[in-house]
Amino acid sequence: SGNRNPIAHLEANKHEGAIPLTVNLSATQSFDYDSLDKLSFSWLINGVSTSGPQATHTFTEADEYIVQLTVTDEHGASDSKTILIRAGNESPEIDISIQGNQTFFWPDQTVDYTVTVTDSEDLTIDPKSVRVKLEPIDIGFGKKVIEMEQANRGQALLSRGAKLIADSDCKACHHATHKSVGPSYSELVNRYPHHEETVHLLAHKIIKGGSGNWGEIAMSAHPQIAQSDAEEIVQYLFENFGSSKKNLLPTSGTFQPNITEREYLLSATYTDKGNAGAKPITQTTYRLLQWPELYASNFDGSKSVTRLNDGVMRITQSGGYLQFNQLDLTDVRAIAYTLTAPAKGILELRLDSATGPISARIDLSSVDVKPRSWATVRAHLNAQGIHNCYMVYKTKESNGVDLVRIRFETGLRIE
Repeated sequence: SGNRNPIAHLEANKHEGAIPLTVNLSATQSFDYDSLDKLSFSWLINGVSTSGPQATHTFTEADEYIVQLTVTDEHGASDSKTILIRAGNESPEIDISIQGNQTFFWPDQTVDYTVTVTDSEDLTIDPKSVRVKLEPIDIGFGKKVIEMEQANRGQALLSRGAKLIADSDCKACHHATHKSVGPSYSELVNRYPHHEETVHLLAHKIIKGGSGNWGEIAMSAHPQIAQSDAEEIVQYLFENFGSSKKNLLPTSGTFQPNITEREYLLSATYTDKGNAGAKPITQTTYRLLQWPELYASNFDGSKSVTRLNDGVMRITQSGGYLQFNQLDLTDVRAIAYTLTAPAKGILELRLDSATGPISARIDLSSVDVKPRSWATVRAHLNAQGIHNCYMVYKTKESNGVDLVRIRFETGLRIE
């Protein structure tokens, strides 16, 4: 079948930070589908070559650096991966604190939140520069966003708009909040409505230049900037300096969820000011808030489970389970299961493993569920805090149990 290329996998313990910045690099997760092939590893770091499955380098000057890993098998086939290291600027740290339950929201209850931003170089943080948004989202999508954030934690995004401004001569004539040679960024974007047509028009002005709109001093043309890049700059200015920021919240406050929504994503974004030659970094942190009713089909893990029609999940044998990760059981008093078929067994809610402590238990043998219908059964829940939750089915019979929904209750009935 021939030789197959190896697969390079590059990991770094840091992607940005103050100088001197020491970064530990690893290629140990690289592999080859031809498992007997011996692999060699070569690195190109700031113009310096080295070899081996691991490498360490200290960056002493503020700048952006490309690190390249090349993995080669004994037949000469290779694969490469690169990452960007930004030295000279620590990434902002953002914390979203929610009072009470960290996972669920209930009807007729408000949610109190506080956003805190710290940055090693920005000694004072203007709350108006922190973009806080609350957005209803499709069920299951928020979890994917959180997983992406966790996978990229420590690798903050360099705002493209901020980078384009930093690489241009914008700062020679414009300041963020007060007039310089030309208008401030705030003055500029607050003069115009934030529409797609406006973004296109202002981007055109950046490229072509002009005069008369802000006094006698002409704005220089920037023909080297592409239209798409100019639009990225304008969009960044609207989002970070406009006073009419759509759907933005203060850094602390209270909101009342709409019970017609099933999931909300609360996000906080901050772009720092850069530092001594290092470009600005944008960091975003997310918190997912869910209606306290989970669809059985949205499980995080399972054993002995079959997916039926209409999102029904069948635990087919004793010891099988559905697993839901990182659920906050604070203030939860009961758990309710919606079943769609008769079951002769016991459902246990176990914490942190399929054999962990039992926090809720219900005998299903006396539950009357008619064919092609469903019934809801409840059990008292005795647990607090955040846990991975396992719904474990125990039975001496050959039949399984069909689950549709799992609901967490505080004592208020949720319909």
